[in-house]
Amino acid sequence: RLAQGATGTGSDADGVRGWESVAVDAKGNVLVLWLDHRETVSADAMHKHDSASGVQSATPMPKPSPTERAGLSQLYFSSLNGTKAVKITRSVCYCCKTSLATAGGNVYAVWRHVYPGSQRDIAFSMSADGGRTFSAPVRVSDDHWQIDGCPDNGPAIAIDRDRRAHVVWPTPADGKTASSLALFYAITRDGRAFTTRTRIPTRGPASHPQMAMERDGSMLVAWDEIVDGARRMAVTRARVDAAGIVSFSAVTSPDGSAGSWYPALSTTPTGTLMAWVKQLDKGSAIGVGTVK
Repeated sequence: RLAQGATGTGSDADGVRGWESVAVDAKGNVLVLWLDHRETVSADAMHKHDSASGVQSATPMPKPSPTERAGLSQLYFSSLNGTKAVKITRSVCYCCKTSLATAGGNVYAVWRHVYPGSQRDIAFSMSADGGRTFSAPVRVSDDHWQIDGCPDNGPAIAIDRDRRAHVVWPTPADGKTASSLALFYAITRDGRAFTTRTRIPTRGPASHPQMAMERDGSMLVAWDEIVDGARRMAVTRARVDAAGIVSFSAVTSPDGSAGSWYPALSTTPTGTLMAWVKQLDKGSAIGVGTVK
């Protein structure tokens, strides 16, 4: 039983945390992945001491490159059962969501990484021992999206019955233009290499994807996209054939009206539920519906 307000072990140091994701393993352990800025506290605290006046003043520092700044952002993993937090890597894009999944004793993590030259592509790591150790990060796709800014768009992951990891993520189709975000899909069987990315059909610039595995082994992907000047939700079903080729078929969204975005998916024994943000004339609300 999870106590209200429980804090993940190793997440209580000074510094900002965000874009956490949660999964539950086969033993019922609650697992947490998050972006961690604890090292920015010590970096921001750098100063010189004026021994004559005893006054502390900020030391002018040269502005670091985007890649150097990202080096202070780290990816952490922990379990709420009290195990020690694990630092998976550093140089993560701090404004993009993470995604976490489990299968058996394996734990799978994806995030947007900052590679040299401020290229912000998707990275993957997995643990075969329940999260005690993680493999070296693998680049999911060589998109080479170079941007010194906040995409606010991270990946999603789901694991099928054969323990293949399915990853979906947004990135510019041309690798350059942030206003034309497309969605892409790739799969790994061994956690070391991914298939060549496949583009998911969308009606407009797409953002904020989520995934869920259906009971029949297919994958549902939901996202929001800009159509006719407004954000609307969309859903597709992905199937992988014996040759490993993925295909997509459109699914009716529970809400296709304008002003619907940020979907979330959850598979239940009786079907898949979706929740989303619904923009109202005054404020917003949370919508919930069944994906059929």
